[in-house]
Amino acid sequence: MLNEVESEKVGEYVKNRLKEPSRLKAQPFKQKLALKSKGDFEMSYAGWGPDYQDMQLMILSMYTLKEKIKTNKKVAP
Repeated sequence: MLNEVESEKVGEYVKNRLKEPSRLKAQPFKQKLALKSKGDFEMSYAGWGPDYQDMQLMILSMYTLKEKIKTNKKVAP
């Protein structure tokens, strides 16, 4: 998860890339989730990056999880 300074940098970058004036407001993560659940937002940004040292293991675990979700079956760890 980004810290506050990094989040502000991302927000400024997005604000500068938009073609029109924006009303972007950075929100703490819990507040962001609350606003999203109520549908009280115009735009939301989230990102994820791999945090595994072994990329093949990461990809395998993603597909294993996807299959578990699709079939609703238990998958061996």
